Amino acid sequence: MAPPHVSITADGYWGRITSTIDWCEENYAVTNYIAEFLVGVGSWCFHMTLLYSMQLLDELPMIWGTSFLVYSFMEITSPPSYQNRWLQITLAIYCIIVTAVYLFVKDPIFHEFAYGVLVICLVIVSFRVIRRCEHNLTLVMSGILTYFIGFILWNIDNNFCPQIRKVRRELGSLGPVSQLHAWWHLLAGIGTYLAILSCIHTRYLYLKRNPKIKMFGGIWPYISFPILQNRYDNGYSTNEPKKIY
Repeated sequence: MAPPHVSITADGYWGRITSTIDWCEENYAVTNYIAEFLVGVGSWCFHMTLLYSMQLLDELPMIWGTSFLVYSFMEITSPPSYQNRWLQITLAIYCIIVTAVYLFVKDPIFHEFAYGVLVICLVIVSFRVIRRCEHNLTLVMSGILTYFIGFILWNIDNNFCPQIRKVRRELGSLGPVSQLHAWWHLLAGIGTYLAILSCIHTRYLYLKRNPKIKMFGGIWPYISFPILQNRYDNGYSTNEPKKIY
């Protein structure tokens, strides 16, 4: 069911809205071909059309992508080339079940719950990594904090849409700044990038690869590490650390 402040009728190019969610952005306010302006390929398709099929293209990758990140964090201390088959199978089954159920149970609350479970698992595993492994705390906490701020803005946008729309009209040309759902996409994307970066950095620290955090243009972090020397046999050190359980 759409939120109470949302109209389920549309006069745009894509016709009647079939998605189970419509957001606080005014529909087709800019052009008759795009219901809502936002970022990301899947999100772009969803917000442009507000069709349920495109909604799946936006929401289901959140489940599958977060599962990959959960696996990566849980296996940070695994030996090189190690494959945790049981964890892979468990996460794959979870994603398949969520996908199958969501195709028939068109309830956004179900998706939010399923996604929330993975995010909670990711936070728990992240803090376990912080306790047990050498890491860059600033990088880890920046990712968590950025994502959390985006999550807060997402909830404000959902729960106070009439007030936000009123403020947006009063702001005039500065109205786009009040698109909190767009800020959620932006901050969630940056938070996810920082989480991936911290996972890579912690993993290479564990493997004694001497990774370095550098800044592109002075503002955008990335990981750099020296080219491996001949002391590595088949690409790995003969003194690789053992998995920490």
